[in-house]
Amino acid sequence: FFIYVSQTALMGFAAEVAATRGVAAEQLGILFMVNAAAQLPVGVAVNWLGDRFGLFKPIAFGLALLIACSLGMYCVGGRWAFLVSTALISAGATLVAPYMVAALSKMDASGRSTATCASAINLGLAVGPAIAGTVFGVAGLRAVGWLSVGLLLVPIFLTSVAIRQLKSRHARPAIA
Repeated sequence: FFIYVSQTALMGFAAEVAATRGVAAEQLGILFMVNAAAQLPVGVAVNWLGDRFGLFKPIAFGLALLIACSLGMYCVGGRWAFLVSTALISAGATLVAPYMVAALSKMDASGRSTATCASAINLGLAVGPAIAGTVFGVAGLRAVGWLSVGLLLVPIFLTSVAIRQLKSRHARPAIA
């Protein structure tokens, strides 16, 4: 939920930031195409990586990438920071999502939680622009970037707690 609120908040005001960074509307359109295309190699990489690094490390890396993109799009300033960050924002979400769903499926084998998760994602996609619009109206573009960063810190904490609980539930007792 928090990841998709953050992502749609960022993308919802990308045109305003682009204008301040000297990126023309047609260039922004191409940038959004690159953003979408960058998801494919990340998806292939996720498939290749599998669970070699566990669940938490790819999630943490992907969330760190999303935080860096949030700062690069809205807070750092500069054309290149905006271009690179905007191109990679969906790649970060593509890295995180499968590992979060995998962690969730290990916690609830029935699949019911996964359905709830999909609903939460859709809700995040819907409310992100509204929340960002409110923040933008009150505090400006930089605040939208910081909102995104704050939203992304929540899944880092929640995921670390959930994975610790998962590991402790599946830990084998020591043989005396």
